[in-house]
Amino acid sequence: VHAVDRHGRSAAWTGQNCVEWCGEITSGGVSFAGNMLAGPAVLADTYAAFVTQSDLPLAARLLAALDAGEAAGGDRRGRQSAALVLVT
Repeated sequence: VHAVDRHGRSAAWTGQNCVEWCGEITSGGVSFAGNMLAGPAVLADTYAAFVTQSDLPLAARLLAALDAGEAAGGDRRGRQSAALVLVT
């Protein structure tokens, strides 16, 4: 469960019955989480890529974050699918 309110406050709850490795990172205005990941570096690198490239448009930041997570080991089952749809 993820939540980001209109003030940028964020929260997440991964739960106790997820498959290893799982976790979340929340920060002002964002929430990242994963289940069945190769390890904590996947989330850490995903988050870092997103927040350090704030000069990029949102779609490019999201794709950079996905690429960073994949490079850090990604899903422990191997490459899965992803999709990105932005609507204004």
